[in-house]
Amino acid sequence: MHLRINDVTVQKNRVDELGDVLTNKALPVVVAQKGCRGLLCAADRATGNCVIVSFWDSRKALDESEKAIASIRSATVDAVDAQLNNIVIAEVLREVMVRPTQVGSRVRAVAITAPAGSAKRMTEFYDAEAVPRLQKQSGLLNARLIRDLDTDGRYTAVSHWSDAGAFKASEQNSTALREQVAELIPGTTIERVTTPEIILIELTP
Repeated sequence: MHLRINDVTVQKNRVDELGDVLTNKALPVVVAQKGCRGLLCAADRATGNCVIVSFWDSRKALDESEKAIASIRSATVDAVDAQLNNIVIAEVLREVMVRPTQVGSRVRAVAITAPAGSAKRMTEFYDAEAVPRLQKQSGLLNARLIRDLDTDGRYTAVSHWSDAGAFKASEQNSTALREQVAELIPGTTIERVTTPEIILIELTP
């Protein structure tokens, strides 16, 4: 699966307005595109930083949708006076699915920079260490290891949690995994950890 990840910033008091615009105007256009698997938006209400992610069957479908998506992206950003910070094209390397994500679910997104050519070692670590621990955590909904296709060596480990309690309980395990991957793959650094909430999600099975 491939992703188009739009990083935008909106005024804090307009986060819900962004969700409404996405639901009523952007979502119908996006899901109508061939190969689209859905759309989500995760928002940090404290900062106004939001990530809008569209899911695609293939890179070809993603690329062919760009003309239609560019138009609705511009209209969405303008409607809420948001700032488009950047767009990342990525692929899902691994996915753990327990239950579907819902509006209000908590997200932990760990941005990782590793040496170029490290995808094999990163996926081996994820399979051997991260997946078993994640699956033991109560309240895990799903998780993904994502690779940035524009910059070799950039990854994001994303996990979705049922509620704030489950999210908080998982932090110790997440911290241990972050420390471990940095130790086992020399040259790897944890760039940042963000913890938004889902304000829109519509994905096909």
